[in-house]
Amino acid sequence: MLGALKTDFARIHECFPFHVLNPYVDAFVRRVKKFKLDRASSLSRSETAEQSVKALNCFVESLRRRVRSQSFKNKISKYSRASNKNLKGVLAYIDALFERHARLLVVRVDLSYRNKFCDGYRAEGGVTSEKVKAHRDKLLYDLKNKLFLASMVGYVWKLEYALSKGYHYHMLFFFDGSRVREDETLALIIGQHWCDKITEGRGIYRNCNANKEDYRLRGFGVGIGMINHHDCELRRNLQKAAAYLIKTDYYIRTVISGNGRAFGKGVMPDPKSDQRGRPRKA
Repeated sequence: MLGALKTDFARIHECFPFHVLNPYVDAFVRRVKKFKLDRASSLSRSETAEQSVKALNCFVESLRRRVRSQSFKNKISKYSRASNKNLKGVLAYIDALFERHARLLVVRVDLSYRNKFCDGYRAEGGVTSEKVKAHRDKLLYDLKNKLFLASMVGYVWKLEYALSKGYHYHMLFFFDGSRVREDETLALIIGQHWCDKITEGRGIYRNCNANKEDYRLRGFGVGIGMINHHDCELRRNLQKAAAYLIKTDYYIRTVISGNGRAFGKGVMPDPKSDQRGRPRKA
């Protein structure tokens, strides 16, 4: 706890202006300010050991009362509810895509900006949240209506903000596996379009399909690339990848100005009405 008390909370607020703290972290910070414990070192400078222990005990007891209260439990439930709802929605969305298509080619691309454009809320020429949204909308429009008119069947995106990377997107794209192959090439096309056409040289990207081994090292299993409808293992891996994409933000959560969204997915596909052709093998 003494280590946590040395944290510069004002600096955190300065560096992450578009975030809300996890309720546990928020409760801790509020009581640090209430008991004037902003610097643990101040305890030894201005108080006796007995006074310091008493102050810390009062701080801990106040924090315990807060996290045991019903209002706090309600706050924690609300904080997690959005992520849980998003997860259920995206899993149902993926299942619906598989019901519609015998196999899906899944592409994961991370999209961000060059360092000098990351400090958007301060720097002149930086990328603002409004511009980030416009870039996303333009990218999805181009992919659906120009680059992959008949083959792209869905997508999921998550917007985050980090001190070193600024605004950045984690994106999953779903293609009709009966129409396209070469997932690494598709990821390359998307990434280059983001860099060259959408952001006009300000963007960078990471082709996750070219680094599938990373998923194995993280213990997820490979849940991207070509996945058949009845391949249970790969579909479970895809679910893990999707869950990680929209995971609950344990410490701080990105908040977009103007009630903007930090998560989105494509429109739920209509059930397949044409049942002609050879049945799928279980």
